[in-house]
Amino acid sequence: MGAKGTISYQDEPLGTAHAILCAKKALKGPVVVAFADTLFKADFTMDLAQDGIIWVKKVKDPTLFGVVKIGNNGFITDFIEKPVTFVSDLAIIGIYYVKNGEFLKDEMQYLIDNDIKEKGEYQLTNALENMKNKGAKFIPGAINEWLDCGNKNNTVYTNQRFIQTNVYWK
Repeated sequence: MGAKGTISYQDEPLGTAHAILCAKKALKGPVVVAFADTLFKADFTMDLAQDGIIWVKKVKDPTLFGVVKIGNNGFITDFIEKPVTFVSDLAIIGIYYVKNGEFLKDEMQYLIDNDIKEKGEYQLTNALENMKNKGAKFIPGAINEWLDCGNKNNTVYTNQRFIQTNVYWK
């Protein structure tokens, strides 16, 4: 397939947009971003004609995650970081395809250059929302199973599920 991978480290926790921007040299052309605290099973047949694909999963408590709203046309209409009141239960699982890595890089850099933070951090959801407002069209990607490791309780559940099923060892 010709894919290349890059692992980057964020020295201080300044948010998801800042973390991805730590890999800015790799943000050229089509890019896939995968956060390290998520395990998943998905069909990765991708419509590369789309500006981006954001993999999502319905959750019980959307206040813990960035979420998306989807319009009748199937495109994502809104990106919201950890909503306080209910707007959607479709959580972003931390896997993203973006056709134009430079566009993503520019929008994340804009957040940092202008010190635009949400909940004290530079959020990827804000950069994606800016891209959408400038014409990018994102679609949701389907997930078969998502095991989140973003907090203690989820990590315990993920380990239990992993041991019970060996689902990721097959």
